[in-house]
Amino acid sequence: MKNVNILTSLALCLLFSCKDPINTPEPPAFSDGLVSNENGNADLLKAVGQYSGGSRCTAVFVRLSDNENAPAYALTNGHCVQDWDPNAVHIDEAVSHKIYFNVFENTPDSARIEVAVRQIAYSTMKGTDLAVVELNATVKQMIDKGIQPLPIARSLPAAGTPIQIFGIPVDNLPSDEWRMRRTSGTQGRVVDKLLEFSWTWYDFIANDAPGIAGGSSGSPVFGSLADGVSGLINTTAVEGASPCYLGAPCEVVASGTDYRAGTNYALSVLAVTGCVSANGKFDVKAPNCTLDKGNNVAIEGYPLAATNLQDSDLSGRPVQKTWNTTVSGKAYYRYKIGPAATTAPRDPAGYSEVWPASKMIADSLPKVSGQTILAVLGGNAPTFDATWQQPKYATVARVEIDNTPPTMEPNVSIREDADAYSVSLNFSPPELSDYIYNFGHPDSVSTTNTKDYFRYRRIPFRIPKGKPIKLVVYGFDSAGNATKPYVKNFP
Repeated sequence: MKNVNILTSLALCLLFSCKDPINTPEPPAFSDGLVSNENGNADLLKAVGQYSGGSRCTAVFVRLSDNENAPAYALTNGHCVQDWDPNAVHIDEAVSHKIYFNVFENTPDSARIEVAVRQIAYSTMKGTDLAVVELNATVKQMIDKGIQPLPIARSLPAAGTPIQIFGIPVDNLPSDEWRMRRTSGTQGRVVDKLLEFSWTWYDFIANDAPGIAGGSSGSPVFGSLADGVSGLINTTAVEGASPCYLGAPCEVVASGTDYRAGTNYALSVLAVTGCVSANGKFDVKAPNCTLDKGNNVAIEGYPLAATNLQDSDLSGRPVQKTWNTTVSGKAYYRYKIGPAATTAPRDPAGYSEVWPASKMIADSLPKVSGQTILAVLGGNAPTFDATWQQPKYATVARVEIDNTPPTMEPNVSIREDADAYSVSLNFSPPELSDYIYNFGHPDSVSTTNTKDYFRYRRIPFRIPKGKPIKLVVYGFDSAGNATKPYVKNFP
């Protein structure tokens, strides 16, 4: 949420007699690195735990009200608890997940506090990456375990001010080192649109804190520990990755997209405070809740990977040239299509007239390289009105038009055995997402006519010894663009 609704927060505090986090004494200062809880100096951070569910992530137990008999809730990322559908909204779904609290450097595994997750109260990767999970405990029961809930902040830290992040990264670490770590940095700019893989996210906040890795997803972000949780770490841009692909988020800018290696991104959690009922339960239908309630159309048929709009690529695969998108879930829809840089799904302007859901979206895909967006609104009334899915919650699909060859050469591994060569072709999506190959007498294998080539099925193939053989391999990126041929003559 880009702008903070302070009036909403104040109204909630009047309703629930919230303790004022601004007047809470500043907790002890911590250094970057592993966090120890010697002598209870870090007891308030017992609320930061390791989420064990769809993924290993970080979660944080937060205070939604002062009702200690209300269910306890924790926040983490949507991608930690659900499938990766870019438009799904999950509400009140039972799961068998767990969160381990009290995970400090000096805490043995036997002292961790395990709490079951009763259900996913809310989760989505549509426009944001947020999950609110209901624990199998009340707030009082958590407090009795020695775990105090952390408040949600009233505002985001200002750009250019210090932030600190507490999480439990796991990548490249043995399990006995899966312990809480602190990292610090500077709050950065708010990014209007952030693209990664199939997701389109809004109003994420950049930061430069080091050490964000797998397992850090869901880590709470603080301007000050006394002020409370302002955001959750969601993703980081890894050096050398393919922009806009998985693990390589890119920002939408006027010229297209901008990949900023080493930048982390966090989502705001301020909107959660508006989604609380009078009895302290999370309720996405609460009057002040601005989270997506799932009143959405579903779309399918559009290209799920990048495309290059050739008649066919060297491997002979047909290339989809239109959006070919069907709309379901509502009787009618409106839509708009355009470059990611200039198309704003949340802006009411630019949407089409109303169409019946029986009509397919068959517009041609653009021929120029870049990211293009399809945004769809749905409703059951024949004219657009307040009962419809609103632009703020548009269903979005995104396709990359990519007409450039892969940046990598075919990655070929050859192992010599007694009577043959064993050949493996190694994948590195999206740049090396497919392979075709052929081998035979050097005069019979063409490097340009690929009609008789074989598609590699991830099973090593063998080339017999004893006579001259030429091997030719083409790699393809996810859009179907071919590498230069890899040619090797045996022996």
